[in-house]
Amino acid sequence: MGRFMTLQKLLDFIDTYSIDPQIFVLVRSLYQKTPWEVLWRSGAPKPWELKPKGGAQVLKVSTAELVATLNEHQLDLTHLEEQLQSAMLQQVWFANCLQSKASDLFGRRVIEDAKIRQDGFLETLRLEIEKITQSKPQKAPPASKPEKKKSPST
Repeated sequence: MGRFMTLQKLLDFIDTYSIDPQIFVLVRSLYQKTPWEVLWRSGAPKPWELKPKGGAQVLKVSTAELVATLNEHQLDLTHLEEQLQSAMLQQVWFANCLQSKASDLFGRRVIEDAKIRQDGFLETLRLEIEKITQSKPQKAPPASKPEKKKSPST
């Protein structure tokens, strides 16, 4: 259970924080010679695409379904975790490099001020969304009934 929880946290981290719009890894099968291609695409309802290397049929699954699907096809979850962790650590390195170079270019104070402004904007946005989602829906005014025309009496 511990291994699953670590992998699930990594998958959730990728869904939330990956800078790259897609991640591709090859994952070993536990009992077959052919590895599987595993592709993650940011923002898709079922962001994970799986298929045997060189295969034509692609399985599309949600993050919640991924581990069970990999188990069903007897893929090496430890190998997957190592591959995905490596991909994410490359992004962490890149983000760290970007922050360091930006600090050199703009100055640490400018970077800190930008972070404070962005944090403030995100908090304001969160509060506005909270207000909208927690407010009670307004009842529409009752529809008025059309008046019947009186027929002329002769």
